[in-house]
Amino acid sequence: MLLSRAYSRSKHHTQRMLSVSPQRSSPARNLLHDLALHRVDVRNLQMELAALDHSPLGRKKAYALNGV
Repeated sequence: MLLSRAYSRSKHHTQRMLSVSPQRSSPARNLLHDLALHRVDVRNLQMELAALDHSPLGRKKAYALNGV
């Protein structure tokens, strides 16, 4: 669910992404993914990950989807 929302958000902003310079397209796409993840309440998932001794999702900023 989280991944599909993030990818959907990227597709929704395809036109805007075309105006971003190539050097900044990866950070811009990551920002869209990060914003999509923050639109979902992931507190339960974060608690489950913490119980398994995994890093919380809040620390996954550099590459938003790599932590999902």
